Amino acid sequence: MVLPEPLGARPIKKQLLKYLQNDTSFEQARNYPAEKLGLEIKAYILPFSSADECEAVVELEMTSGYISITGAAKEVIDDLIIWYGISEEDIANETPRFAAYAYTLREQGFFKP
Repeated sequence: MVLPEPLGARPIKKQLLKYLQNDTSFEQARNYPAEKLGLEIKAYILPFSSADECEAVVELEMTSGYISITGAAKEVIDDLIIWYGISEEDIANETPRFAAYAYTLREQGFFKP
C-alpha cells in the first residue's frame, strides 16, 4: 500500500487535513482482490422463534479462527463463545479469543476472579 508521509508530533489542523486528503489507504484496501487474501469465510443465520428477537448472523473465518456475531442477545453470544472454545495456543499466547472465553466463563459464574 502507498501511504502518505507520516505526521510529526503535534501536527496542526492544516497538516491533518492535508494528510487525510492524501490518504488513500482505505480505497486501496477496498480495491484489493479478496481472492489474494486466502480467507475462508463461512456465515450462518440463527433464526429465533420469539417475535422480539431478530436473526443473528455468525461469521467465521476458518484460517484465523476469527468469529463475528451480530444481531444476537448477550446470552446467545456467550453461548456461542463457549461453544467455539479455545485452543492450547490461545491459552499460551493469551489471545483475544482466550480473553473473551475466560471473561464469558466468569460472567456466567463458572469461576470467581
